[in-house]
Amino acid sequence: MSLFSKTPDVPPPNGVDVLRARLKAWSGKPGAINAVVRDVEGLGLAKLQDFIEGRFTPSIEVLQQLTKAAFSGYAILDGQTLMLRSAYEDQPQRSFTPPDPFQPEAKQMPRYERGPQPAKPKRVATTTKRDGWAGEFFRTKVEPPAVREKQRERFVRLREV
Repeated sequence: MSLFSKTPDVPPPNGVDVLRARLKAWSGKPGAINAVVRDVEGLGLAKLQDFIEGRFTPSIEVLQQLTKAAFSGYAILDGQTLMLRSAYEDQPQRSFTPPDPFQPEAKQMPRYERGPQPAKPKRVATTTKRDGWAGEFFRTKVEPPAVREKQRERFVRLREV
């Protein structure tokens, strides 16, 4: 345990520990455990339960058979280091030859020459009236007379009450 950590230093799990954890996860499934016992020679159900609980360690050959059964042949237990490794040592090969990478032609971009700046644009006169409508485009402080009369009526009624 280091000075500042609150957890004790635990060595990383080896392949046997990973195999034991996989079989422990399967221990609640009787069909899976019986299939493992059926596929592995020299290992009965009682010894398999003891291995899962950590009370028994079988031989290397039996551990390799257990690994093959538990990992469906995708992993192999190394007998010297007791670590799992992939069953496929060859690197995957492509089934086709990819085309050469695309490299576009280098084009010379035209250089920007800074010239005189444009003059300020002239202001275009806009109308604020719409044809056929009373008032302007946007609401202003000056209201049409009919609107002003309605607002006055509301205030007069409030004052009378």
